[in-house]
Amino acid sequence: MNVAQVTRTLAVIFLAGCAGCAPNADPAPSPNPAPDVAPEPVSVAEPGTTTDESPGGITITVDVTKLRSSDGMVQVTLYDKADEFLMEDSKTARIVRVGIEDKKSTCEFAGVEPGKYAVALMHDEDNDGEMKKSLIGLPKEGIGMSNNGKLKFGPPKWEDSVFDVGEEDVSIEITLLYM
Repeated sequence: MNVAQVTRTLAVIFLAGCAGCAPNADPAPSPNPAPDVAPEPVSVAEPGTTTDESPGGITITVDVTKLRSSDGMVQVTLYDKADEFLMEDSKTARIVRVGIEDKKSTCEFAGVEPGKYAVALMHDEDNDGEMKKSLIGLPKEGIGMSNNGKLKFGPPKWEDSVFDVGEEDVSIEITLLYM
């Protein structure tokens, strides 16, 4: 699943106001495709390992808790622009998939510059890259956001999920939500 598919799924989930009414269909083509720009590769790593090996800068560590199982992978997306938050065509989002151990997972984004960031993630329990949903569209797999905001009607706002990164490494904890 690429950045566009993950962000579309998360955006539809929150737009529906039910934390997970995302359709199974592939996202619609972007009206302004960028044919010369390849999508960012997804990094994959075991739990507790660095998943983005950019040199220098600051490291953001994301600890994921309350996973209901150790099956599958956790897919974590880091956003650095408010206007691209949960956008399917984000050009700057960084995405990683990490393993799970003892119902916990940790990933790191290295080489981060000071600024404002937000994180969205999903627990891909069957490791197929797709969000599984119930017959009424609720997610069967876990989702989470930075700052652990409660799900409200409509999509989460950048302001509710954003956190500051200064000159030192940052560690955040995200508790997954299951419907």
